[in-house]
Amino acid sequence: MDTDDTSQTGALVRAHDRQGSRFAEESWRDLSEALLDRLRGRLSLTQSPDERSQEVASTLQGFLQHSNGRFPPLTKPQCHDFLQTFLSYDLIEEFLEDPTIEDIMINSTGPIFVHRTGQGLTKTEKRFDTHRALAIFVKKLVVFAGRTEVDPINDVELFQIRGRVNIIHSPFGPQITITRGKAQPFTVLQLIDSDMMTYELAAQLWMYVEGLQVRPANLLIAGGPGSGKTTLLNALLSFIPRQDRVVTIEDTLELNTTCLENCSRLESCRRVTMPELVKNSVRMRPDRILVGEVRGAEAHDLMTVVNLGKYSMGTLHASSARETILRLQNEPMNVPPSWSAWSTPSSFSESSTPEAHSVGWSANSWKPLAWSSRWSSSHLCGATTTNSIGPSSAHPAAPTGTAWPPSPVGRPCRSWRKPPDAPRCSS
Repeated sequence: MDTDDTSQTGALVRAHDRQGSRFAEESWRDLSEALLDRLRGRLSLTQSPDERSQEVASTLQGFLQHSNGRFPPLTKPQCHDFLQTFLSYDLIEEFLEDPTIEDIMINSTGPIFVHRTGQGLTKTEKRFDTHRALAIFVKKLVVFAGRTEVDPINDVELFQIRGRVNIIHSPFGPQITITRGKAQPFTVLQLIDSDMMTYELAAQLWMYVEGLQVRPANLLIAGGPGSGKTTLLNALLSFIPRQDRVVTIEDTLELNTTCLENCSRLESCRRVTMPELVKNSVRMRPDRILVGEVRGAEAHDLMTVVNLGKYSMGTLHASSARETILRLQNEPMNVPPSWSAWSTPSSFSESSTPEAHSVGWSANSWKPLAWSSRWSSSHLCGATTTNSIGPSSAHPAAPTGTAWPPSPVGRPCRSWRKPPDAPRCSS
């Protein structure tokens, strides 16, 4: 961002701060809260900014006309300024405009913390001055996301999918965590330039996802929290052929599907669970089914879909390849070990059905391509990121005469076919 853009952004933020302080009085908060109650269920994430502004403006005008003098009439400049403040995200608007901020943490009325790229957690001077102001902000987050009720635990999205929000109510007040989304997700070339993968590895993933117009792979990306699973999955979406029909299923909308032409996006809620959405997706004539995060009983249904011949992709929380398979086979996922796409952790052998072709990828730390495996295609094929070139728990010492390519620091090695007598990977 150049100097002119920075100064313009700073001017807009300062103007918003002045307007926000102007409308911080209790009478204006009464109007904001009453307007939010009127807007329940009338806003959605798919609306354009103009549609949303028109909807809020017309609702405000009608509400003031029938308020029986509860609120004084607004002049045109006052109405314009109030709508600008109302349609913003209050105190956090400045943080949402800052590309260096990854997460925003609001601990009730305490100081707001942010996580900046390269700096970590930083305490800010901003905070909500009263519990009522914070309660109105929580209601705004929920209503702007198209929801109608504030639950004890809420997972919602910011308007225009600018990020995802987790809200949980505690005896000490709402605890809010906001993760900013990228308007333009990382591309595969950017991941290569960031030293997260090699060109060879990118080509291998391209082959898996695109399928050489013959048969794509079923892809499961595993890793710890914040390790880059969704970042990698977003990047791989560009490899999906344009003619494919895609159905995405998520708890909270995180995937960026702008590169997909024929895509239906589904989101679970209290009344519609993830397993139900996975079952229903089969009736939507999909070529591919994408599950944003596999964490429960939907894994069983997803593997059923895989065995029916539908190609699937998703992410899963696990710290290693072995833990990934153990999580799939045990509660609450309960994927039978005998099913074609998965091998037992003690024996990464060939699949019983050669038609199934599955790929697992473990994303650990910020080197997201830490391990890959083709369980049902020949023998185990792996690549592990290590801190040293010598043998380690990830790279056991290979017997003399066997091909065991060590991985350079921070660089996954190329795929390889494990000789029958070579030791198995421990992670």
